[in-house]
Order: sequence, then C-alpha cells, then structure tokens
Amino acid sequence: MKSYNKNINKISIIVLHLGFGGVENSVCSLANMLCDYYDIEIISTYKLLDNPAFKLSPKVKIRYLTENLIPNKTELKNALKNVNVIKFIKEKFYHFFIYNTNSVLYIHGRNY
Repeated sequence: MKSYNKNINKISIIVLHLGFGGVENSVCSLANMLCDYYDIEIISTYKLLDNPAFKLSPKVKIRYLTENLIPNKTELKNALKNVNVIKFIKEKFYHFFIYNTNSVLYIHGRNY
C-alpha cells in the first residue's frame, strides 16, 4: 500500500515501556493501524517484559534502549523529596536519550 504522505515513510514512536497500561495499549493499536502504510518503529526506554503486553504486528519493529535496567522511580522520587536539583536533572536525562534513527516523524507521549 502507498503512504498517505509521500514525504514520510518511517514513523518512530517513543515510549517509556511496553508493559500494561492505557498509553501502551494506545501505542500498540496506533502502530498496528499504521504499519500497513509506513515503516513503524517503537523505541522503548525500558524492557519490562519479555514480550509487549499488547499484541503487535510482526511488521512493527521494537528497539529497546536498555534491557537490564529498571525504571528509576525511587531515585527520582527521592531526588524530588530532598530537592536535590542536580540529582533530579541527572535522573531526568535517562528519559531524553534518543536512539539514532532515520525517521522523519517522532511520536512521544511525555511533556517535558
């Protein structure tokens, strides 16, 4: 099938993880709907499960930025509680890492 927009042939969707949740379900549904028209890549910061919690088409490529790390929620909460601004900024940088990709369009679900 042809792409709807001839200037876009690959779309990357950036998520924190592909575990259980409403955002994760929506991301998987969106990727499944678009994969017939575009090359879809989901870039996930964390690999929480062996497989995504929701069914994905084999056409959707998944790339994990980290496979042996767990989310740093505890460190982030402690940094906020203690108002350690340097540590807070350091912990937030984990979420800004963007993997090298040749996509024209990126979809990200967080407001920073």
